[in-house]
Amino acid sequence: DREAIGRDLKSARGSPADAVQVAASATAGEGLELSVSRRALLVLPGSFGDVEVSAELDLGRFKGAFGLAHHVKSADEAEVFVVSNTGAAALKRRGGTAPAEVGSARVTIPRGLVKLSVSSAGTHFKGAVAGRSVVHGHGSPTDGDAVGLFFDGVGVVGVRWVHVTPL
Repeated sequence: DREAIGRDLKSARGSPADAVQVAASATAGEGLELSVSRRALLVLPGSFGDVEVSAELDLGRFKGAFGLAHHVKSADEAEVFVVSNTGAAALKRRGGTAPAEVGSARVTIPRGLVKLSVSSAGTHFKGAVAGRSVVHGHGSPTDGDAVGLFFDGVGVVGVRWVHVTPL
């Protein structure tokens, strides 16, 4: 619904509040359509340690990179599984002196609805597209923090659902 941004999804500290809006084309009952104008990170309420974040999305009208974020402290300090329409997928740690790539791969993003997921358990990080693990990496464990949606592009992202599962 149109009140989801601000109630269920909030801009992460340091992320522009007006970068993502509910799209005018949004249809009731079909999830949430988000109009994205630039890089942004929206977070859900709560704080999670070991966690899996999954979402079913329509990225067909979005150009750029989209990600599922976990352990979000701010827009500049987060762990993110990112996929782009160019076929790049990566697990990234944003923050510190420089962003670090934990793992990367080339992927094919299916047309229409696609399920993305990311998990973080102890020192293990994994990103999956359409139920298939595509990126795996290791790093130091992180403290419990927010999870959310990362955008770096323009267009409309259809969000059918987002699930957050503590591990």
